[in-house]
Amino acid sequence: MTARFTSVVLAGERPGGSAFSRELGLAASVLVDVAGQSALARVIDALESSQYVSGGLLCGPAETVYRNTPEFKQILEGSSFTWMPPEKGPSASALAAVERLNGFPILLTAGDHALLTPGLIDEFCSSAL
Repeated sequence: MTARFTSVVLAGERPGGSAFSRELGLAASVLVDVAGQSALARVIDALESSQYVSGGLLCGPAETVYRNTPEFKQILEGSSFTWMPPEKGPSASALAAVERLNGFPILLTAGDHALLTPGLIDEFCSSAL
């Protein structure tokens, strides 16, 4: 199977961050630990392991958070994903990412979708095609 989808992972935060991330002392809620790995790392790993997905964009968090939080660069290091700044909301961010990719099909998911698996992605993509 040859990869056919490019992916957009939304990882923006509300202004000031979420109460959840503040309570846990995290720079962004997508960095919450799930079974020893951040939710975002789990999502990127699942997408990278999918037979249908070939890289994509991480949209968010804000540039200051991204640049000042080494975990984001570590998660993307060695992956086929690149970072882009988010827009003012999830819909605007998704649209900006789709326009930047300028090609279809695109798989859109959230950076905190920690239970995403390669099998689930492949089943979804296969059905979508």
